[in-house]
Amino acid sequence: MNSAQRALKAARHEEAAGHLTRYGPDAVIAEHAAPLSPRVVAQLRDLLNFLLFAATGLNLAIGEPCRDLARHRGKYLRRGAGDQS
Repeated sequence: MNSAQRALKAARHEEAAGHLTRYGPDAVIAEHAAPLSPRVVAQLRDLLNFLLFAATGLNLAIGEPCRDLARHRGKYLRRGAGDQS
């Protein structure tokens, strides 16, 4: 390592030490997660989220099993756009 490289390394070290003194160490401060109920209420304030939640509840209430939807999905995808059968 020549003298120019050593000087550059020393300057970088001094700059890093200055940043550490000025800004402190690089550390993420962990925040505690909010309780579940306020987060759910915040999500339901958005109309689209509320509609999706309501549709899910209705689907569960009427007992429409997802496996029936998946079974019929392939049939609908295989039919042609003009096929009405």
